[in-house]
Amino acid sequence: MNLGALQDVKKPNDWIARGFTPLPTNILQSDGNWEAYLPVVEFQNNGGYDRYACATYSYLNPLEILYLRLTGKEINFSDRFLAKASGTTKSGNYMYKVAETARKIGLLLESQYPDVNTDWDDYYKDIPEELYTEALKFLDEWDLYHEWVEDTNEAIREALREAPLQVYVRFASGDGILNPVGRRQHFVTLYAMTDAYEIFDHYTQSRKRYSLDYKFDSILKP
Repeated sequence: MNLGALQDVKKPNDWIARGFTPLPTNILQSDGNWEAYLPVVEFQNNGGYDRYACATYSYLNPLEILYLRLTGKEINFSDRFLAKASGTTKSGNYMYKVAETARKIGLLLESQYPDVNTDWDDYYKDIPEELYTEALKFLDEWDLYHEWVEDTNEAIREALREAPLQVYVRFASGDGILNPVGRRQHFVTLYAMTDAYEIFDHYTQSRKRYSLDYKFDSILKP
């Protein structure tokens, strides 16, 4: 089962939270729980086809959460724009590549480049050049950064006080606390730690819970 997640290879100069990073600690949510700011649910497999864009959905969802927390206003970024601009294929994409693309070229709103319930070719057709110019305007007001987080409960809990996290999982669904085994193939948003990892997903089931024993391996904080 391929949901569009490609394994990142961390590079020596990548920023690491509370390690090799120039970013200051910025605690926005002291309890580390972002449930009150969750964005609208959008599914990558809506309309009868899979966009294989979990690297994009799981990156933009935390940004939408942060935007609401910082401004008091809801926002919906265009997944379609960033998925195409970052080079998503039917094999998927890397979380770091998506984040780096957004940092360099900016973002569009969903209303500026909306999703389509047609097919893969239409969704990933070439983006008009004027929309790239429009996306850069976002960077006039906002700076985008990202850094890796160590895969320990303590590091995750601390990072969640600053932002929701993008994490690498084995897809699972159902009620109760999940602890799937096998190769990871999906990126999702981690928005809280309670007696489990609280997950916001964009494939079939939007809310789910993973065991605190689960190892994500790759964790990115926007």
